[in-house]
Amino acid sequence: MLSDAFPIKTIDGVAWEVDGETDQAGDGASWVGDFVRDFRLSPATFDKKRYLTQLRGYMGAVKRALAESGATEDEIAAFEKGASAYAKKITANFAHYEFWTGESNHPDGMVVLLAYRDDDTPYFTFWQHGLQRHEN
Repeated sequence: MLSDAFPIKTIDGVAWEVDGETDQAGDGASWVGDFVRDFRLSPATFDKKRYLTQLRGYMGAVKRALAESGATEDEIAAFEKGASAYAKKITANFAHYEFWTGESNHPDGMVVLLAYRDDDTPYFTFWQHGLQRHEN
């Protein structure tokens, strides 16, 4: 879903933001289209209630995966606290996001967020604890 070929910023210890590039028209549409194609993302539609239901299921799956991977209770608690706070930021700005899923469209899978900064720079947001790093 993501490559370190892009500049990645850690946000609040729970999310990664990947800034895009604006094209000559200044709207970033070309970069977004390339990113979506390269990582095989599919558009998804959510209202706030449905998104929060999906997010609760997803966060439960991440919590279970953290426990199974040997994370400590303190690490899991920190994840839950940070994820909850970040989810509140998302819901407070819900109308500003577009939603994308990976090619598996797994019901408890990560929903990737797309938004635009004030200067029209597009950026995708990923839940940090929901991705595993793979080396080539």
